[in-house]
Amino acid sequence: MDMKDVVTLKVKRDRLKIYLDPETDFFQIKQNLLDKITEIKGFVGKVKTAVEFTERIISDEEEDELLKIIRENSDMEITYVFSNGETDPKMKAVLNSLKGEGKVKFYKGILRSGNLLEYDGSIIIFGDVNPGGIVKASDSVIVLGHLNGTVYAGVESGKDAFIGALYMNPIQLKIGDYIARNPNPQMENNKKSKKDSKFEIAYVNGENIFIENYNKDMLEVMLENNS
Repeated sequence: MDMKDVVTLKVKRDRLKIYLDPETDFFQIKQNLLDKITEIKGFVGKVKTAVEFTERIISDEEEDELLKIIRENSDMEITYVFSNGETDPKMKAVLNSLKGEGKVKFYKGILRSGNLLEYDGSIIIFGDVNPGGIVKASDSVIVLGHLNGTVYAGVESGKDAFIGALYMNPIQLKIGDYIARNPNPQMENNKKSKKDSKFEIAYVNGENIFIENYNKDMLEVMLENNS
């Protein structure tokens, strides 16, 4: 295979998608990625974006090496990393259900302390919500990153809304009229916790907010609760 073809970059709506040839030596992959990133540096400029590696299974160490190449040779701020097909079918089903339910706002970046993101509809965030960051949505909220801040969901739709996050560690959640507070919130280190967290969803069942790993049983409870 020609050296120029072992790494391909494509800018999608919500991420930079990086295709890695599965048969090529990793050293050549790194060298080709360096060349490609250097070529597009001036064109892409200073942006915040998620990154997805695809077509090749890579180890954690290899992923770190590739991310280092991107960070040191571009002005891109990487807000989230999808790797090894991480966007699993279950989470895709949740995202698709949101798209079919009404207005959805996509936000890329980090919500820092003092930032407020508000929308009349559902919100999907590709990035982290830091302590002091606040999200308000009239419907549901999904955070594809660390949720360390505060989220108000169902401002209009009430308890049928839900809040999902890849790394659920909020200061406070409110769904409809129901509130849940974290008794001991500490900001998670996104580098250390990225590999072993599971997608969780907060939803109202009865008079309480439950937070559970996303799975078939939990989904059935949500559907029964909303029927």
